[in-house]
Amino acid sequence: VIGVRVNVDKTNVKHIPKLLGLFKNDGLNSKIGIGFGRTWSCPQCEYIVPFTSKEFGKYFIPLTKLAIEMGFNLTPRLPFNILGCGAYALNTLIVDPLGLFYKCWDLIGIPEYSIGSLDDGININRHAKWILRNPLTSRKCQKCSLLPACGGGCAALSIHEGKNLEYFTCPDIKYFLKEWLK
Repeated sequence: VIGVRVNVDKTNVKHIPKLLGLFKNDGLNSKIGIGFGRTWSCPQCEYIVPFTSKEFGKYFIPLTKLAIEMGFNLTPRLPFNILGCGAYALNTLIVDPLGLFYKCWDLIGIPEYSIGSLDDGININRHAKWILRNPLTSRKCQKCSLLPACGGGCAALSIHEGKNLEYFTCPDIKYFLKEWLK
């Protein structure tokens, strides 16, 4: 099964049932897995009008139920990963077309989040900020029952929300986990 992630924002959410219908009419509903993801605002993406995590939850469950009713397989959506994300792993590295190194694919193209380059090598201090990111330093995370599943949330989301790597943003699913598990 091939997985298809459908990015959802306020401008396209009303069109997703039609997209699912097109896939189904082409007989793809039994051949592809569907997953829905929330988009984020970014400097290069002026056309995106993102939902907040709580707003996204109001659409995620109905869209997921519709996909199931239409015979689609679902791609996994629960964020179970001990590290939270591969970006926190020591040996994860992404090289962009300009030769800049990044830890996270959601931050590619934003040079201030580069951790080095092909020309200059890895900036150890910038790299350390990623691999030493520790949700146990956050009182909010220490008290949260989802910590083992989310690992402190997504650093890119924290950055897109105007925070930094030291801030821990709760994953979207926190706001609709009970409904999702039904």
